[in-house]
Amino acid sequence: MEPHDLLDMFIDTLSQKIDKKSDLVNFIVDSLNIEKESVYRRLNKKVSFSISEMGILASKLGISIDGMLKYQKKYTSPRAYTLSLPKSIHSIDTLINWIEDDVKILHDISKEPVEFETTFHDLPLEFVIPYNNLLKFSYFKWAYYYLKSNDYRDFSSWQMPPKLISAGNMIIDEYTKWNSIT
Repeated sequence: MEPHDLLDMFIDTLSQKIDKKSDLVNFIVDSLNIEKESVYRRLNKKVSFSISEMGILASKLGISIDGMLKYQKKYTSPRAYTLSLPKSIHSIDTLINWIEDDVKILHDISKEPVEFETTFHDLPLEFVIPYNNLLKFSYFKWAYYYLKSNDYRDFSSWQMPPKLISAGNMIIDEYTKWNSIT
């Protein structure tokens, strides 16, 4: 079943972030300082998460509520980019979510014949994806800029998460559907 409203999407995303239900419940108990029974009522949709509860959990897990709202609207509104300060993001999953959100938009756009124009301040991903070291460098540089982590100090030992590689392949799949890109 595909989630159809914000609460469904939020609970589904929580479950994807922490797939073992007991671990998820304990995380929410610790994060929100509420009883386990209250957490189970929220996860079973007998009680809704408050806006502040969703904000706390989204911040701790790197979940984009804005992205969920855009998905709910089926991307009919203009793309609003999430801007973040350097070293302000706590997980590479947030960056991966940004890419996945963009791929969903590309997929929706490419249902009809498309011509695409843009300007870049760096090499576009479609140019670097076929070259593993160049792609790794692009993602490493991006993560080094945004993430508060010592994992991005040694390029040679850093391994790209499989989700990043998969997201790159999905981008290329979408681009091949387009008439032209300039």
